Amino acid sequence: MSRPHLMQNYIALLDDSTKAVLVIGNTLTGLAFLQECTPNTSYIPFVNDPHYTKTFLGSSFLSSMKPEDFPKWTWNKDRRVFVKTAKNILTNELKGRSSLAYQKYLAINVVITNLNVARNEIMTGVRFQEEVVYPQKKFQAERFQKTGYDANRIADFPYISQYADFENISYKQAADDIIFKAKLDDQNMINTELLRLVYFQKIREANSPKQLSSVLDTFRSDIYHIV
Repeated sequence: MSRPHLMQNYIALLDDSTKAVLVIGNTLTGLAFLQECTPNTSYIPFVNDPHYTKTFLGSSFLSSMKPEDFPKWTWNKDRRVFVKTAKNILTNELKGRSSLAYQKYLAINVVITNLNVARNEIMTGVRFQEEVVYPQKKFQAERFQKTGYDANRIADFPYISQYADFENISYKQAADDIIFKAKLDDQNMINTELLRLVYFQKIREANSPKQLSSVLDTFRSDIYHIV
């Protein structure tokens, strides 16, 4: 379920020299990436506050704005409002920069969303599980393995003894199972990290909407091979 417009936080990517809008969105990660790969720009968070929120009469100004209208508006920092962009500033070059930036914003969000889905299989949703518990279990399993699976030292490896008792298996099998599962998770991260590196760079370097469309087609093919 989508959040009410009243709760949405909008971010604007601005052309530094004119303060004209290039992109407006509500995904901070996508806008931060866009600012990093688009020269002479900056992003302004919370541009909806305090003047652009939804009312019972209909959609807000920001949520109803079309992408082709982005450069028609300029951000007034002091008043925190959008004003019409001056005609001498609203050039074809500015419109082209806005169009390409918006397509990159859409593309990077597609990549991020799909990478998150691909990594979901190693996430439990339980706090500290991936950050603390799993690394400790792997660490203890590898240390126990290096002892030659010495059962006399099992008190030093509580995660191993706990897992072995729960599954009713030997300490050796418990350690081997933990190491094997950790290797599967590591491979998932290696695969998705390579895709992140490759496609972030491709989107960063793209210089036309057509090129971005081709990049996304290839990305979808690659991501489907690892999920």
